[in-house]
Parts: sequence; structure tokens; C-alpha cells
Amino acid sequence: MKIEELTDLWSWATQHHADLKRRSRVSDLMVQGKWNVIWADLAVAEHDPLVENLYIEALEDKAAAAAAITPFIEVAPTRGTRDDRAERDAQLRRRVFISMMRDSLLEDKQQAFYFDWFQHGLCAVGPWCNWNKDPRYPFLVRFDPRTVYPIAFDSNDQASQVLIIKYRRTADLQHDPVAAEYALPFLRQQVEAKGKKLPVAVQEVAGHGRRTVPVCVTAGASVESDCGVGD
Repeated sequence: MKIEELTDLWSWATQHHADLKRRSRVSDLMVQGKWNVIWADLAVAEHDPLVENLYIEALEDKAAAAAAITPFIEVAPTRGTRDDRAERDAQLRRRVFISMMRDSLLEDKQQAFYFDWFQHGLCAVGPWCNWNKDPRYPFLVRFDPRTVYPIAFDSNDQASQVLIIKYRRTADLQHDPVAAEYALPFLRQQVEAKGKKLPVAVQEVAGHGRRTVPVCVTAGASVESDCGVGD
């Protein structure tokens, strides 16, 4: 994916999902107890809830109830196979899925997934691996739904491609193997070409799809006044 294509997707995604992210922000404030109180003189002030926060209690109860059911994985043997090899292969594939679930700590994260779903309308995970280990076994990581922007859907109305848009400290990119190898050198090149210094924070845009390799490009669109990198 070229930087121009990624920039166009970033512009479309942020505009198209602006209302969704605004509602998520309102929900976050309700969960955090940052409510506005309107007094008799119509003055508005931020205040802790003066009544019981039923909203967060409902979210926590529903998420806990849903997460109480542990997913069961079953892999069916290949059809049309008469010998025992198909059954053995199916059991091997099942063990692979179980190992991925264990390495991803999915049972511990189930409640967080359901909380994301009930509060923000979506929960998102993606494959990753420990780049410092060899061999690199894949596992699933949770994405903050506030940073997830769906950009493509399949015939079943399931998101097939998303953009992950978030802010990170530039210093943290040096400890990220992927960002340090690809994004950070590109950012330095763009900044140095304009005679600027690296900004303290940057906006990171990563594309994730079912059939595409994750693309990670860091651009300073959010700090254009500091470093002059907006494309």
C-alpha cells in the first residue's frame, strides 16, 4: 500500500466514522463518571455522578455474564476422506487453535472483549507475534475499539479490513521492531528533508486485513505545526 493510498483511506475513515467515535467518547465519559450537572441557574459544571451509575453496572454485568461461557473449538475432518489421517489432521489443527487461544490469554480477555462490544459496538483482535523469539508463534492481540476504523466488509457484513489510528510517543517507536525498521526511518527522512526535528508524539496508521500483510506507516499529520510532515 502506497502512502498516498493510505492517506486517502485515513481521510475517508476519520470522516465516515466521526459520529461513531463521538458517541464512543460520550460513552467513555459516562463510564468514567465524568458527568455534567445543570444547576437551577442553568449553569453547567462537570461533577461526579450524584446518583448510581446504572450504565456502567449494566455494562459490567452483561460482559461478565457473556464471558462466563468458554468458547469450544471443534475442527471437523476433511470430507470425502475414509482413512484415519483426516481425523488426526483435524485434531492437530484443533490443538493449533487451542495453543493460540492459550498463548493469547483469550479466557482472561473475554470480559474485555464483550465490554468493548457492548460499549462501543465492536471488539477487534488481530494476529501478532513476538519478534524477539525464534520461531515466531502467532497469537492474538486486542485492539482498542476507539482506534479501529472499519474500511471494508465482506458479503456477511463482517469487517474484512480496518485501519488502526492511534497516537504514540516517538520514543516508543524505537522499541517496536516493525515501526523501528520501517516507519521510523521514513519519518526521520521526511522530517530531515523539511529541516525539522522529530515530534514528541505522532499519529500511527496501520492497515489490517484478512488477506493482507499489516502495513505500518507513521505520519506526523497530527503534529504538522511541529514537524511539517502532513503527507
